[in-house]
Amino acid sequence: MEALSQVLLDQLIHRGEWPLTRPVLLSISGGRDSVALLHAFLGAGIRPALYHCCYQLRGDDSLADARLVEDLAATHGLEAVVDYLPVSWSQNLKSKGENLQQAARRLRYRRLEELRANRFLNALVVTAHHAEDQAETVLMALLKGRGSARLAGLVDTPDLWRPWLQVRRAQIQAYIQSNQLSYREDQSNASDIYDRNFVRMHLAPLISERFPAWVEALGREALDRRRLEEGLRAWETQTNELGITRVLDSPYGSFLFMDEGGRAHPMHTVLAERAWYSLGANRSQAEALRGAWDLLPGKKLACGLGMVYRCRKALCFFEKSPHAWDAVPVLGGPDDQQELLRGWHRFGWTIDNPSTFDPTKWSWRPVRPGDSGSRSESLVEALARRGVPQPLRVDWPVLCYQDKSVWTPGLGGLDLEGALRVTWTWTGPQGLISSHDPRPGNG
Repeated sequence: MEALSQVLLDQLIHRGEWPLTRPVLLSISGGRDSVALLHAFLGAGIRPALYHCCYQLRGDDSLADARLVEDLAATHGLEAVVDYLPVSWSQNLKSKGENLQQAARRLRYRRLEELRANRFLNALVVTAHHAEDQAETVLMALLKGRGSARLAGLVDTPDLWRPWLQVRRAQIQAYIQSNQLSYREDQSNASDIYDRNFVRMHLAPLISERFPAWVEALGREALDRRRLEEGLRAWETQTNELGITRVLDSPYGSFLFMDEGGRAHPMHTVLAERAWYSLGANRSQAEALRGAWDLLPGKKLACGLGMVYRCRKALCFFEKSPHAWDAVPVLGGPDDQQELLRGWHRFGWTIDNPSTFDPTKWSWRPVRPGDSGSRSESLVEALARRGVPQPLRVDWPVLCYQDKSVWTPGLGGLDLEGALRVTWTWTGPQGLISSHDPRPGNG
């Protein structure tokens, strides 16, 4: 058995997956690395299913790649799935200014996950990334300041396996030549317009002249970083002193509550930054969030697609900001139930005569510029005249009948012939505050 086939068997034994009890699904481009990996699998007596996505970014060359994969599957009697994307796919992305490589990668991995969930049930997905790919990934993460988690590079999971992360490109090339394997060369690899190609074509040769073992060195660093990440993730799931609570299925999307009491913990800064990155923060947002504890209550900072709000004694992230009148439950259970109120009002209503009142036609919504107040002025102007602070006016609640404004607290009375009674509670001008410290009063 050849050396690269033996690498596959050794790693499967190390993973506890030998002998195999589930399908292997190989993501194959038709290029040198994935063709060599297919041949090595066959040499080890393993017959993977193949998946190829034809993005049609290179015209006839893309179609030739797909045909090669189909020919390989037919030659070796393997099951294959080849997706042909319409040309409009890339054109739409270009018109939106999106990154084609990133979009293609997301689509490919999403499709692989669909296949392992349905057609190839519980399959082990395999890619042909090698040692240079790993070193380039770590180096680019350093150069772009992508955060500590990205320094782990390309990481295996229980269902995603990259068996050649310690195999050098030269070994794969020698294997290709000794077995006289045919493969397709992606012409876009010759262009340094892409960041990875620039690193591979220009930086890597210079580094190799001075530090010939840099690929192995960065591979070891990535492995150490991965072990550290695994340890941190395990520690984050345990009860600790940091007071970080994560809720993923709240009515407002992802939610995170960070108690101020955990700031004294020596790991607080590290794990807080990890939390911001996990919620989609970019580098500049994460740096700004280091000063979130210095904000006044009610102020906010961007984080990914959501916002981080400064509470009295906590920070809260909402992916979808609640309305000012919403009482937001944070922690479940009768003993530790907490609420956060984003804003300053709390509402309740009672239907006194349900036979004459249809509640499905009534709703609350934030004020809109077109809503009219009294004396031929807009509702926003009327609120300002009444002395309502600007932060409150942004999302002041309006009672609507079939989405048409009928009444708003603080401006006029509400007379619906006794069918509806509205109660309004003022909870204090503290922005996001805990309901454990209520500031009651009547609106």
